[in-house]
Amino acid sequence: MSEFRVAGFRRRFPALRSCHRNEAPYAPAIYLDNAATTHRPDAVIEATRDFYTYTNANVHRGLYRLADEASERFEAARTTIAQFFGMPSDSELIFTSGTTDSLNIVANGFAQTVLDHRSEIWISPFEHHANLVTWQQVARKSRATLRKLPTDPWGLVDPTALEKELSSSISPLKIVCLKHVCNVLGTIQDIQNLCRVISKNGAVSVIDGAQAPAHVELDLSSLGADFYATGAHKMYGPMGIGALIARRDRLEQISPFRYGGNMISSVTFESTEFAEVPARFEAGTPNAAGAVAWAAAIDFLREYRRADLHAHEHRLAEEATTGLESLLGVKVLGCGLKAPIVSFVVAGVHPHDIAGWLDQKGVAVRAGAHCCHPMMAALGQVGTTRASFAPYNTLSEVSALVQGVSEALRKFRL
Repeated sequence: MSEFRVAGFRRRFPALRSCHRNEAPYAPAIYLDNAATTHRPDAVIEATRDFYTYTNANVHRGLYRLADEASERFEAARTTIAQFFGMPSDSELIFTSGTTDSLNIVANGFAQTVLDHRSEIWISPFEHHANLVTWQQVARKSRATLRKLPTDPWGLVDPTALEKELSSSISPLKIVCLKHVCNVLGTIQDIQNLCRVISKNGAVSVIDGAQAPAHVELDLSSLGADFYATGAHKMYGPMGIGALIARRDRLEQISPFRYGGNMISSVTFESTEFAEVPARFEAGTPNAAGAVAWAAAIDFLREYRRADLHAHEHRLAEEATTGLESLLGVKVLGCGLKAPIVSFVVAGVHPHDIAGWLDQKGVAVRAGAHCCHPMMAALGQVGTTRASFAPYNTLSEVSALVQGVSEALRKFRL
């Protein structure tokens, strides 16, 4: 992607435009925390405003024109999102409040249905708390055994090692939980091969896909995952909306654990018959505006060649890595195939001090354990400073990051 096209892409994001706020000039920060959440393009903001202005009604309830229009837009959004992820049927996509909510639906749904003292839950210490803590707590309640996945020092799971472990297990139910892209190191798991091994050994795969959609071309119909949890806000969509995407037969294996309106077929005083998938997992009023805005984010992405977007953000990450590693005492963590996430540590300087100094220079990065305390223990770190990139970032912003870290070294080492 040329610099001119980067400039055109960047202009689509209101949060990145200089403007006047409260009658004073406002210059946006150099935003390098895209792994936490991306900014939203104008199309997503307009879709949200448009829904509440012209189609503001609760979906799947009213018998009037406005409610019908709202329901149609909501279900059309489901179709758009399912197609983006390569799913042949939009009935295999459940709307949730985000990746964390999606993982909880699977974990608690299995806990109510099939988990017991004979079950095994395989997970690594490199997982995000949303995945690790959820399964840790469910294992305690169900008396299932929590087992550690075989990983290399950077958290990558070797399919051969995994096959050896799973094939030797005699558990009647094995659940393997993995994140597709590491939110700390940017490393990308070989999910397709891992899912093949998991399926071959009669286990169930649960994939945390929070970081993947913005950086990896996804075709879930061929990926082979049983459950794939993801969300909108790291791929230019709104906060508060996500999806659990799964094979229908797997969805029918788990029980809903939230109850309310719109997820029932019939109710008597004594008993309830639940609705078909996906409605049975969507209790209460859904985030319909969020779904419509997420579909708008996907339509926005389709205006660009994904290969161009990925090439540019990878160049940014490579330039940042090279620049940071040229500084004495700075170490960039991770190796291999990576998303545009650069986590680094500075000998003798706390990550919070680096991030605080960069903030004073107008550079926004993330610092700390990144919701991955066991990972930090495995890496032997208290935390890292993380810069994560999107296609609207520029090479001049990378230079500002490296210059800011260089200045921080001089300041904090005095």
